[in-house]
Amino acid sequence: MADIYFASTADRPSDLEVGDCLLRDPMDDALHDVEIVDCSETHEAEVYASATMDDGEYPGQRKVEEMVRDICVEEFAWFIHIAPSESELDYFAFHPTETMWNLFDYRQITCIAVDPEGTTGSLVGANR
Repeated sequence: MADIYFASTADRPSDLEVGDCLLRDPMDDALHDVEIVDCSETHEAEVYASATMDDGEYPGQRKVEEMVRDICVEEFAWFIHIAPSESELDYFAFHPTETMWNLFDYRQITCIAVDPEGTTGSLVGANR
């Protein structure tokens, strides 16, 4: 996974909110920061879901990945109006690692839809 640095508009993934549009795909290896832009501007990604995992001990990578998959797939279908497996859009999620969980009390799952071609406007109801 590429190192991701956040511009002043977002200090960390948990600061991102549903509906935030991101200028570039945060997983782009050439990317050095994430910039939130108005959705009316051309952008490559949009936050479409966010959830906080329960407190307690780190549940393990497999459990975190299952929760990410369950949340992001279900919410993708609701937000985009099509299942990820049928969509031309991609998605990924920021999620806690064991280190983030233990050192920073980070419990946030943030699901982000990606349009590799770029888009203007929100992806809500894009159905593609």
